[in-house]
Amino acid sequence: MTVVSLSDAKWSCSSCGDCCKGFSFGPVEEHVVSGLMAAKIEDIWHPSRQGWVEKSVDGEWFFKQVSGHCVFLREDNLCAIHDLLGESAKPWFCREYPFHLVREPRGVAVRVREDCGGYYKSFSSGHTVQDSAQALLSLPRIVPVQSILDRTIIIGPGLGVSAENWVEVEPLLLQRVKDAPDIHRAVNSIRSAIDQMTGRDSKISTPFRQIYLEILTGVKARIESQSNLPNRFRTAREDMLLFLSRASREPEGRYTPEAHDFWSVVLRGRILGKRFAAFGGLPSGIGLSLFEFHLLSGKSSPMTLEGLGPSLSQWRRALMAPPFWEVLKSYQNQFSALYFCA
Repeated sequence: MTVVSLSDAKWSCSSCGDCCKGFSFGPVEEHVVSGLMAAKIEDIWHPSRQGWVEKSVDGEWFFKQVSGHCVFLREDNLCAIHDLLGESAKPWFCREYPFHLVREPRGVAVRVREDCGGYYKSFSSGHTVQDSAQALLSLPRIVPVQSILDRTIIIGPGLGVSAENWVEVEPLLLQRVKDAPDIHRAVNSIRSAIDQMTGRDSKISTPFRQIYLEILTGVKARIESQSNLPNRFRTAREDMLLFLSRASREPEGRYTPEAHDFWSVVLRGRILGKRFAAFGGLPSGIGLSLFEFHLLSGKSSPMTLEGLGPSLSQWRRALMAPPFWEVLKSYQNQFSALYFCA
């Protein structure tokens, strides 16, 4: 099967252990749980003696968290299961991480997830995504690979295109982002390109700061009200509130050139991976990226790559927790407005 990836997309594991922190660790396959029980994991990994797995209300298995990290994370940031029983004993999502796959007309698009804590260290010097892609396709998994083959890709209000038509447009948009000096202007360039193709003028006059603050304050209030969540979401909630509380109220997008380069690869990866399709369409999905660009930017001085990388990964790990992802999705109209006024 053909693998589609960014030509300059690279990644290498730095053993930072962040993939084992802040997430909800499941659903875990039944055979993985059974295998660990048969191996008497409590006897060979003592931290698991206090319990290492729990069932959700939906009957799915999840590994327990200990102080915000997976119960199987060792002090050296490596995986106890991998070390004691081998890679095949781990859940499918651990073995696939940090890659995200989506089926599309050209084959399978593969990108690196920006919630990987070490991605920023190797995005320009690591192994190419193509080096790992074929092995990913053969991994067993209980959740199907996302597919856009039968989906209509929303590119504007009341305007959608087929997946086949989308992949004809996508290379142009990726190049627009790559050529842009920063993400704010990259979004402007994407919108302008879509407008040229459709013969529309979609730009709105609402002040960007007004919409940004509406999202910032609204999302923060919604998450503050979610005080009775399961324990596995506690760390993610704390992280979300931390970022939303300390965010600049003046969206300026201050970054060093190296940090801008990283943002460019991240945004192009999201477009290639069609992440916006799960967020209501191109306007709202790109609007979310634009919101994050300003949320995480520097205040008194430009944000460096070393500051952006850990912040973006921590924010994204928290954001992907289902309760908070649903909160963000409820603001799709506002994120779309950010896109249209950029």
